[in-house]
Amino acid sequence: MAIGIDRAIHKRLVDGLVVLSEEESSSWREVLHELQQAYERANNMLSKAEQSAVLYNEVQSIIRIKVAAELRNRKRKTKL
Repeated sequence: MAIGIDRAIHKRLVDGLVVLSEEESSSWREVLHELQQAYERANNMLSKAEQSAVLYNEVQSIIRIKVAAELRNRKRKTKL
């Protein structure tokens, strides 16, 4: 599962909004501000998701090793 932010498009959009906010009314500045806030929230959420995925993978790896060891032990016991 890949989730992300297209940073190149975000940069171009911000650049366009900066130009509009300098030439036009303050409504473009508000849009730019809202976009920046949404970007920061999304970026923070992505960072938390990445950290959670790393933790999950570490726990999963530890459990996989323990399960494999236990299954090997049970298999040995049944052969004896």
